Amino acid sequence: MALKVFLQHDSELDLAPLRAALAGRGELAENAQAAKSRFTDFRVRLELSGLLHLPPDADGQDEGPITPEFLVNPGAAARVRLERQVAEWRGFLAGIQPWLAGLAQGDDQALLLAETMGGISFFACLNHPGAEPALLERAPQALLEAASFLANNPYLAKRFVAVQMLPDMKVQDWCYLLLAEAQDFGKFVRLAYDYDSDNLMPLEIQRHYFLFLCSPPLSEAGKYLISPFREL
Repeated sequence: MALKVFLQHDSELDLAPLRAALAGRGELAENAQAAKSRFTDFRVRLELSGLLHLPPDADGQDEGPITPEFLVNPGAAARVRLERQVAEWRGFLAGIQPWLAGLAQGDDQALLLAETMGGISFFACLNHPGAEPALLERAPQALLEAASFLANNPYLAKRFVAVQMLPDMKVQDWCYLLLAEAQDFGKFVRLAYDYDSDNLMPLEIQRHYFLFLCSPPLSEAGKYLISPFREL
């Protein structure tokens, strides 16, 4: 998984806490971009990608990337590996909680946990207002659960190219997925998935976005894969 920070406007960030938390685990790479991303609604001014490296296994072997096939009915050894990866990421996110709390105050900044598996991009924004530490630390597990959900549903895996996990702040858990199809990606999202009801819900008009996303303020538009404020 990678950690990415998107800024909608020129701004300064203290990156020391990120670098300290990544020490011995990974590295932070900076990539300045002046233009809007052609793939999402995130207005990118600066992208910081921090890749967290999983330590080698007991035999000193690099276990390699997780693939969709790895997530289909994983055996005992696979589950142990996934638990190790989640534990590494939870520790990292716990270590930058004070920094995350400060970033949450910035309306024009989006901090993302990101992963690509089987040609599908998965995102979770970590600085939605009201996000508590437990919610953020569960994000890596929730991202793997989202990838597993699609890996175990081949029809859906072929249909969608990007997925954003959304939290329910009342229960402080990642309860929904915004699903983008190939022909719509970069324009709008037609469907959302609700884990609780196990239903795909249509987002047919702009009003549905406001109901589903609990009426986010306009200042939060840049934190969604596809802005809920554009006309569909």
